[in-house]
Amino acid sequence: MKLFDYLKKTASSKTKTCPACNKVNREDAKFCTSCAASFSQNRICSSCGAENSDTSRFCHQCANPLTVLTKTLEETGSIIGSRYEIQKKIGSGGMAAIYKAYDIRLGNRIVAVKEMSVSDITKEKEKQSIFEAFKREAEILAKLNHPNLPGVSDYFSDMNKQYLVMDFIDGMTLAELLEKTEGFLEEDRVINWGIQLCNVLNYLHSQTPPIIFRDLKPGNIMLDENDKIKLIDFGIARLFKKGKTSDTICMGTPGYAPPEQYGKGQTDARSDIYSLGATLHHLLTLHDPGDIPFKFDPIREINPSVSKAMENIIIRAVEMDIDKRWPTVSEMGQVLSSLQIPQPLSLSLSTTSLNFLRVSPSGTGDYKTISEAIKSAKPETTIYVHPGLYREGLILDKAISVIGEGPQEEIIIENDSDNCILMKTDRATVCNLTLRCRSSEKDKNYYGVEIIRGHLIIEDCNISSTSRSCIAIHGATANSIIRRCKIHDARGSAVIIYEDGVSSIDDCDISGNTMAGIIVFQQGNLTMRQSRIHKGKDQGIYIHKGGMAIIEDCEIFGNTGTGIQIEDQGNSTIRRCKIYDGKDHGIIVSRKGIVTIEECEIYGNALPGISISQEGNPTIRNCKIYNGVRGITVSGHARGLIEYCEISGNSKSGLEVWEEGNPILNHCRIYGGKHHGAYFYNKGAGILENCEISENNGPCIEITSEGNPIIRNCKVFNGQSYGIYIWLKGAGTIEDCIIYSNVLKGIEIGENCHTVVQNCKVT
Repeated sequence: MKLFDYLKKTASSKTKTCPACNKVNREDAKFCTSCAASFSQNRICSSCGAENSDTSRFCHQCANPLTVLTKTLEETGSIIGSRYEIQKKIGSGGMAAIYKAYDIRLGNRIVAVKEMSVSDITKEKEKQSIFEAFKREAEILAKLNHPNLPGVSDYFSDMNKQYLVMDFIDGMTLAELLEKTEGFLEEDRVINWGIQLCNVLNYLHSQTPPIIFRDLKPGNIMLDENDKIKLIDFGIARLFKKGKTSDTICMGTPGYAPPEQYGKGQTDARSDIYSLGATLHHLLTLHDPGDIPFKFDPIREINPSVSKAMENIIIRAVEMDIDKRWPTVSEMGQVLSSLQIPQPLSLSLSTTSLNFLRVSPSGTGDYKTISEAIKSAKPETTIYVHPGLYREGLILDKAISVIGEGPQEEIIIENDSDNCILMKTDRATVCNLTLRCRSSEKDKNYYGVEIIRGHLIIEDCNISSTSRSCIAIHGATANSIIRRCKIHDARGSAVIIYEDGVSSIDDCDISGNTMAGIIVFQQGNLTMRQSRIHKGKDQGIYIHKGGMAIIEDCEIFGNTGTGIQIEDQGNSTIRRCKIYDGKDHGIIVSRKGIVTIEECEIYGNALPGISISQEGNPTIRNCKIYNGVRGITVSGHARGLIEYCEISGNSKSGLEVWEEGNPILNHCRIYGGKHHGAYFYNKGAGILENCEISENNGPCIEITSEGNPIIRNCKVFNGQSYGIYIWLKGAGTIEDCIIYSNVLKGIEIGENCHTVVQNCKVT
């Protein structure tokens, strides 16, 4: 309450102008809300924001060295780093200046150069501390690659200054847009920005460790001429440290920063969700949340044109209680995306419009071809298609509904020279059709359905393709719902989603495709429920290069490739799925792939049920992994949190860890295996805690070749061999365990092993 009263009190009608950027601020502001320049004559700590006397060298609050920015580049034509020709200053703040420049080595490519200067600092230790912090920021940004972030191309030092070179963004901030806006912004436009922000925040939160932005507001969001947003200014972003109970001091922007950012608690990804909600509230109401922080007036009372669903999304995002907000920004983005999807035209037109046409190849309808009917149809028309073979391609360029009237298998659209359907309007529906894409030329590739913009609903269709994929969804405005369809026998994949395309797939059957049943990449976004993917010649689902997915209540089985593969910073949630009888892995998580797997059954696969490698980092909870070759394998510096799982009946190891794999298993059961329970070798590590390992034919736990796990509070029993067998330079720590009723010794430690055993009961 004290914080709320303080911030409310600071809201004032009096203003002052920032000397750095000329933006208007409240009279009592300490920093400019646009460029973050300080209004104080005193020295401001760059680490915690505290104000210090002008003679202080160290912050009285956090003890970090204080900096004063001095002379920066003002002269047009100055060349720094032997390649960047300065054109003009475009911004400045309390810690840096930003310039527009030409990269003269790359044909005068326009770039933005951020300069950090500490030339007035005399103590080398202080300079080094500041430079190291700036370098850390540069290294974080340089590793990021996302369409909604400016790319970083260079980092260098010059005398007492350091420089960061980034993409130049030609546009304006949303704060500048708000200043120019006279009426309310359109809800659809704000939803589009919200989805883009969810995508980029999800990308940041998915890093290892996660990056929390902590200063999301209209002034830190750039907008280009194509309505594409870029998130800028990582001045107070931080790496999330799990388990740290406190990280917070009063940073961020009043009104946008959540309450936990002012206290002594831990901020996490949900803190960014609050800031996103505050930003969306501002965009839709034009009410600055900084006027009275933590108080958000009902949106629809201010702007009645906003939908109730949108208002509810924002209300949840700005909950004061962090646990009541959206759990992840990905989930919030999925719900925002659903607002872009209209109700099927087939439902609305039947009761609101008398516009309809009939197509019959026999001549008994209004037209003989569907293309002719579409050409003459008015928007909001329903076109009923009678049985027949229609050799044509359809271009959906207006809001219409195309519905098969009769048995689906008898209403066939076939094309061998182009797509069967190209979607290029705001919304449309196709229903109860058979679509066959056939390519008569080897070098020509087409889709059954290609969606390049707008919202297309596809229901009760049978779609196949001997050309490319059956369905392709790509582009920032491309969005589809696919329900109760059979999608099969594609020369490529059944469904491909990329370049920010969005799709929801429900109750579909996907089979017999040459490539992965579904491919999601380049920020494509999939939600799939109650569907089946089977008998494919490659993966069931392949998520990579920043693709995102939620997969729930599905069956993925009998595929030649991996059931689900997530890699290259792909990000997915898999719940209540069955993944079984594949000729490869059940699930692969690799190359920094991130996934949450919950309440799944993974069984009968020819290779490991779950393989985690190359810095993959999944969370696996309440799953059953059984009757395969291996249960879970972890290698190549991969990690993973595995909790409350049952791993049983596998022909080799239940858990196998090598090449510096380092998983954490908690409250798991590993039992009934035909060989090892858990096997650590070749520098494999990890933690087994509160687990039961029992009834395996080989050693319940085997450690060899510099394997080095920690085994704590576990029960190891009823094995047909050793309880724990350590040999050939095996290491590790075994503590507080109960080991009993194994056929051979409870613990056997060979020569040249470095294992610590303490507080264990062995019988």
